[in-house]
Amino acid sequence: MTSPPLLASVLFLMGALCRHGNVWSGAETERFGPQPQPLSLHIEAPRVVRRGTPMRIELVLVNHGTRPVVASLGRSLSDTQPNFFLWIRKRDGVTVWCRAPVKSPSMPSRDSARSQPRIGYASVTFEIRLAPGASYRLKEQWPQRDRDGNPVAVGRYLITGSLRVGQRVLEPPVRAFRIVN
Repeated sequence: MTSPPLLASVLFLMGALCRHGNVWSGAETERFGPQPQPLSLHIEAPRVVRRGTPMRIELVLVNHGTRPVVASLGRSLSDTQPNFFLWIRKRDGVTVWCRAPVKSPSMPSRDSARSQPRIGYASVTFEIRLAPGASYRLKEQWPQRDRDGNPVAVGRYLITGSLRVGQRVLEPPVRAFRIVN
């Protein structure tokens, strides 16, 4: 069995994406119109979880079309999974935790206009082939801690996420869950 071909493209990702809740700097999220699209994204996670128990979250990319689809995804050189985001938010929208792609430092380059060094983050682009009805799962385990490392409180929360597929940024429907004692 052969692995998906790797494309030798290097991308530079910069910015504090989790802190501001942006999906990708400079990119707008594409909203799909009335025509059905072959790819969709959804979140799989428990609806109720006990406080302090790590919570498994999966972002699932599904081909609903009748033909195979080749999806182009980016991956940091330091990460084992494609670049994707997950946000845990309180019901009032305040971000409690964020899973962002692992950044891999790239070689410094020079900005020709200013002749100053510039640091970016390197990633590779690769393709996956999804047969009709097939899915691709991105997995994360949330330890029920906020961005500062503190345990989160009992209560109701929302999970949102995003995944760049080619030039599109897909966002799944929001998933609600509760943390109980």
